[in-house]
Amino acid sequence: MKLKNGLMLLMLAMCFLTACESGLRGTYKSVDENAWVDEIRFIGSDKVEVISSGMVKEGTFKMTDHNKVRVTVAGDTQELTIDKDGCIDAGSFLGRFCKEK
Repeated sequence: MKLKNGLMLLMLAMCFLTACESGLRGTYKSVDENAWVDEIRFIGSDKVEVISSGMVKEGTFKMTDHNKVRVTVAGDTQELTIDKDGCIDAGSFLGRFCKEK
């Protein structure tokens, strides 16, 4: 369960990275077919929801640099990176999330 919470935090962090200093908002969907996290939703200036198999985990996020975001869900914190395409890179374990159009 702790590993799953950590993954959710990582995904949330990636979502925030995409918006950078202008503010991260909207839904970011996984681009990896076998990802266990389906999407990350950034709500308002600091709220995040991580959706996996229909379950929603709520947390917070904070931009730490122009392409980094710190996401905290269920007590676990992960720092994610926003890539050059504006997608959230959560690393090889969680994958990549891009903003829904």
